[in-house]
Amino acid sequence: MARGIKAKMITGSQSATGSFTQLLFSGSTTCPRIEFGNLVNPVDNGNYNLITKLKSLSHGTYLDGPIAKFSVAADGGVIAYYHEGTLINVQ
Repeated sequence: MARGIKAKMITGSQSATGSFTQLLFSGSTTCPRIEFGNLVNPVDNGNYNLITKLKSLSHGTYLDGPIAKFSVAADGGVIAYYHEGTLINVQ
């Protein structure tokens, strides 16, 4: 893993905001919302490319960033790789 990159497991019905480099899907996961782009501060001033309703992403599927925001449906989980110090919110 590259220097300064951390990982966090995001599971069922959670969303996250940060500077994500990659998402690794665990199980068959539905991702109702992903916003691609470089995170800016404040977050709402960013120009992100919104993708909705990604369904049935297979176990072991990777999505490469930059990703600023995403959410996971109740049926799965994601290991989110992010730049250290940039994880703003997980709820």
